[in-house]
Amino acid sequence: MLSVKDKELIRDSWESLGKNKAPHGVVMFS
Repeated sequence: MLSVKDKELIRDSWESLGKNKAPHGVVMFS
């Protein structure tokens, strides 16, 4: 399980890359 802070960091990095370049699966499971 990811902590809330981990999820926030992943979300920030994911959005910086662009939502179209990274599927939800990467955010959910990486």
